[in-house]
Amino acid sequence: MSKCSLKLAVVCLTAVFLGACATPDPIPADRYFRVESTLPSGCCGSFAAEFVITPMRADGLYGDRAVLLANPTGTELTQQRYDFWVDSPGRMLSYALLEALREQGGMALVLERGLPEPEQIVITGRVDRFELVRDSEAGRYQPHVAIDFEVSSGVAGLLLAQRFEAVGPAIEYQDALAGKGVSEATSAVFTELMGAIGNILTAGP
Repeated sequence: MSKCSLKLAVVCLTAVFLGACATPDPIPADRYFRVESTLPSGCCGSFAAEFVITPMRADGLYGDRAVLLANPTGTELTQQRYDFWVDSPGRMLSYALLEALREQGGMALVLERGLPEPEQIVITGRVDRFELVRDSEAGRYQPHVAIDFEVSSGVAGLLLAQRFEAVGPAIEYQDALAGKGVSEATSAVFTELMGAIGNILTAGP
């Protein structure tokens, strides 16, 4: 073997050795996020009825805790590997609605734990969209929240069956998760829901 070939072999072996000894990239730590919803002051009015908030349904991928990312058309979803919600979206959104209404005051509220009484107004929901939609600008996402609600009572029957939806502005990924994005879109959905309920109850039979 010539001296040049020997030197080349040594260099190659050294590169392989150093590559094998290199420290691998650290695995990202799991992160957990929650939705904190708020409602405009006085948006719900004052109702004598007692409201029952039932745990919302969230089917398929929406029942998992992994954060979902969608392509611009919403036809393709991917799950984040290290970012999760603190609870399944259905349960988390149910408690977010309950807490937002409690902060309003003047309303009797309960999270369903059994069969509701006939005079109680029952709010049920199914999560239809709960994701971050990739924007055309790299690194920015639009929070998209849509929930199908039904409102009923044993006395009046079905009062409302409607889909409420909110799409927030495109913002940085971290902001979309940490409070500005998904929480604000969820608050917008809840505000529209309670406004619709208020109109129905105010109008009367």
